[in-house]
Amino acid sequence: MKLLPHRIYTGVHDDAGFRVDNGVNALRFNAFYVYGDRCWHTEDGIRQLALDILIDALDEPSVPWSALHTEAERADATCAWVPHRHYVPVIAVLARTRAYGRWTIPQPQVIAWLHDWQEQSHRLSYARRYPDGSYRGLTYEAWERMFGEIMGRFGVCDLAAYGMGRPRRMAYYLAGHMPQDIVISWSQRRIAHLSTLPLVRDEEERYG
Repeated sequence: MKLLPHRIYTGVHDDAGFRVDNGVNALRFNAFYVYGDRCWHTEDGIRQLALDILIDALDEPSVPWSALHTEAERADATCAWVPHRHYVPVIAVLARTRAYGRWTIPQPQVIAWLHDWQEQSHRLSYARRYPDGSYRGLTYEAWERMFGEIMGRFGVCDLAAYGMGRPRRMAYYLAGHMPQDIVISWSQRRIAHLSTLPLVRDEEERYG
């Protein structure tokens, strides 16, 4: 994930209305929560604010989940759509305390909140998934690194090309999976798929 350096989000509410600047330009608000004149003191307004900051901080396109119809599409949606509701209480306290007059959030703080939430969610999920205590959990960075290393042993460098893009990996992490369990499941599905191809069946019959 490439992050722009020294990005600071500044919220301003003045006679021109409300806007958020990222140090380069004003954020282009996603249409998902935009209704009428967009009142920022509503829950939808706060969700909008959290979502747009997170999309920008992660350098992701703003594709709304509402436009996605299948589980596969949702699994490959942008990461920002997964945790943005978690940010609502944090953003709400910050914005309302300052009365939307002017506030700032450094990009590292946004990412730190994201990592904290990911790890908390991971720990809760893996405790239910592995009640025998066989797995103690990992930070998201360590999980990603381990997952990439194991997949690399199969010769897979471009994870997204194999349906394992970052949003899907985040979903697995949040669900509390061990990296090796995901790789084993992926390889089993891959083998099952290859065994249905005519060329593979022909080779099996030829060489036993």
